[in-house]
Amino acid sequence: MDASTTLTITQMILEWALFGFLLAWLVIFAVLALHVNPTGALKSEELLTPARSFPAITAPMSLHMLTTQPVPVVSHGTSGEMDPVSIA
Repeated sequence: MDASTTLTITQMILEWALFGFLLAWLVIFAVLALHVNPTGALKSEELLTPARSFPAITAPMSLHMLTTQPVPVVSHGTSGEMDPVSIA
């Protein structure tokens, strides 16, 4: 048996196993996503209101925007290069 043939067979087994796991995962989670649970479903009328619930506060219709004045850029030289820094 040639080594390249053995490696190819091993790869094919691994590919089919992973493909099977992928299909099983797809089917399981598709069933769970589409599953309807009528016993656990509660209507909004059946839910209890907490005793100390806060009232709903609406947000203001317009938001105030904070603007800042532009800061002038101070230029120390016209060469465009940085000053040398000494390392102590």
